[in-house]
Amino acid sequence: MHSISILQIKLLEFAIIIKCYHNLWQDFYIEPAYTLLGGKFLDAGLEDLKALRDEVTRLTLEIIRLSGERVSLAKRIGEIKAQNNLPIEDPLVENELRVKVVDLSQKCGVDINFALKLLDLLLEESKRVQRDIIKSRFYKM
Repeated sequence: MHSISILQIKLLEFAIIIKCYHNLWQDFYIEPAYTLLGGKFLDAGLEDLKALRDEVTRLTLEIIRLSGERVSLAKRIGEIKAQNNLPIEDPLVENELRVKVVDLSQKCGVDINFALKLLDLLLEESKRVQRDIIKSRFYKM
């Protein structure tokens, strides 16, 4: 346990009361405690919070990195489609992917609507990249 002065405790109590009053008691908010205590955490729960936030950040950045890989693949697919005069959209492939996303989201406890929205974003970005490739090939002719 960290040593906390009486002044720090009183400041913490004051910050909590002010925040609660400000939010009309709808949202108990303890984050000012971290600042008021000079960066010291009150208990292991807040230390866990920092570790969890760090992990969320790491995963978010990994999602962005993987999105970059996905875009690179979409470009290669777009080049093949352009060379073979294939349409950008392939509803059969998209529907097969939707089924897989729904299945995985159920297994992982991810909201299906969220998973499908995320898939739609990914598909739209792939189509945008592929349209750009086809446009650039058209203008080179």
